[in-house]
Amino acid sequence: MYEQAFPRFAVVGEIDMATAERFRERLEHHVASSDGDVLLDCHELTFIDSCGIKVLIDVAVAASSQGRRLVTTNLQPQCRRTFELTGVEGLLGVT
Repeated sequence: MYEQAFPRFAVVGEIDMATAERFRERLEHHVASSDGDVLLDCHELTFIDSCGIKVLIDVAVAASSQGRRLVTTNLQPQCRRTFELTGVEGLLGVT
């Protein structure tokens, strides 16, 4: 359902302190250059730490202020656990 309705942004590899700012730049550019809600496809995301979670929260809040949503899908179990432990599933539209 979401795959065809929203602009898709695929996340590959790890998002940690070393990669978070580059990820932020690319995701913010994607959001700015698209309309409507954004689908964050995490099928190939293998790791995310608090720096990556912070980027997602910041982008989700910015999108929300424009009446848009960040919809996070296809989380692998190890990454889903990080989202659950930090309590951000609702804010980040985890499906």
